[in-house]
Amino acid sequence: MSLPYHIIAKSFAAAIGAAVIMSATVAFIFGSKGVISCNEMTLQIEKLQANDEALDRTYAQLSKIKNALERGDQDIISMYARELGFVSKNEQLLRIVGLRGSRQQLPDAGQVIAIARPYTQNALFFAVGLFTGIVTFILSLLFLGQKHFYNMGMQFTKPNRDTTRVYQFTHSAR
Repeated sequence: MSLPYHIIAKSFAAAIGAAVIMSATVAFIFGSKGVISCNEMTLQIEKLQANDEALDRTYAQLSKIKNALERGDQDIISMYARELGFVSKNEQLLRIVGLRGSRQQLPDAGQVIAIARPYTQNALFFAVGLFTGIVTFILSLLFLGQKHFYNMGMQFTKPNRDTTRVYQFTHSAR
């Protein structure tokens, strides 16, 4: 005895609905525009803004040095020349080994910020939805089919010992 068309159609509709809902839910959470990705993007934006502020401070510091050098400020020029190891005509260079000099560190040029993890592929959402749809289709066929046969008067029960026949087979050697 086969199942009527309306039971198969209901099962199929339930399977499609479950697949769409599951795929949408997984995409909403794990997708490229999902909740987790938006949180990661917010953290990346904060890191980029902090890096941008550090670069702005570095740019301001370098602009001051550049302007002083362009104006021809002799004190600044001689200071940087001494840091590079140059001396004027009447000076002698005396270098003491083992002491840290007064050399100024170069400004930080920023840092590279990489994406923490790649985004989840859309094929995964399709696979999750397909699996959910198949499982829902099978379960709904079983449930609706049992309900249909029960309504028709056919009951599925476990056989009890009184109505079950036991056959014993013996193997004879020839």
